[in-house]
Amino acid sequence: MLGIIAGAGDLPFAVAEAAMDEGKSVFILALKGVVEESDFAAYPHASVSVGELGKIISTFKDAGCANIT
Repeated sequence: MLGIIAGAGDLPFAVAEAAMDEGKSVFILALKGVVEESDFAAYPHASVSVGELGKIISTFKDAGCANIT
C-alpha cells in the first residue's frame, strides 16, 4: 500500500489515481489545517496535524503502508 501525505493542490489526487491505475492500494494522510479531510472521502484516509510526526508514522504503519510519498 502506498501512503500519500496530502497537502494543498491536485498532486495527491494525481498520485493516488496513478497508483490505483497500476493496481496499487493507497492510503491518504490529509494534513489538518492545510486540506479538508472530506476532500479525500473517496479514498482510505486519516487526518493529522503536520507537527504530529509520531502519529503520522503510526497512522501509516497501522494502515499497512509499505511506501510513503
